[in-house]
Amino acid sequence: MLYILGVCALLAAIGIFSLCVSRWCEVDSRHKALLQAPNAVQKFTEKAGERTQGDASQTSPLVAQAQAYAQLLNPPRITEGLSVPVQPASLAAVMPPVRPATASANFKVYGTSYYPNEPGRSMALISEPGVASGQERWVKEGTQIGHFVIHEIRRVLIVYRDVETQNLASVREMAVERRMSRTSLVRGVQEGSLKVSAAGGDLGKAQGHVKKRLRASPQTGLLPLAG
Repeated sequence: MLYILGVCALLAAIGIFSLCVSRWCEVDSRHKALLQAPNAVQKFTEKAGERTQGDASQTSPLVAQAQAYAQLLNPPRITEGLSVPVQPASLAAVMPPVRPATASANFKVYGTSYYPNEPGRSMALISEPGVASGQERWVKEGTQIGHFVIHEIRRVLIVYRDVETQNLASVREMAVERRMSRTSLVRGVQEGSLKVSAAGGDLGKAQGHVKKRLRASPQTGLLPLAG
């Protein structure tokens, strides 16, 4: 009987010891989990970081209203889906070519001798700058005068062009100029000449007649004759 009681007491002691050991291990695991858990400082830091990120993602109501008003004043342009018209090359603005300045003619035409059936015989009476009156010369078609060449001679005008180009745009016309000639009071007296040819009578009578006419008309432009 005593032997059985001793065995039961031993088993009870073993059970109690096992229970104490299990309790001790459970407290130790909880203690370890408590030690591994973040402390109060770490929790505060994490919460402060989350709050900062939330404030950064949120927009102030005043700023949101200002942005909405700006979009109302300047709405965004819709460019997607819109085709840009391409101007064809034929309708594009074409810049006109710059033409060089054409030189002006430095001669004058005082008369023409026109042969419609024989153009090679046609001539024009021209006067160049620096040539005295009465020193004009006759020219034919193809004659070069300075930078120009006589292209055609007609009845009351000539056609000339630039000698450096064959372009029809350089072809121009020049009409015959009318010169005012001084009329003589005496038959046979020419402008710039002091000689008088009398149709009848001697030279002395002719000169006396000229002097009388000059005294009567002092504005004729004739020079006085020697007596």
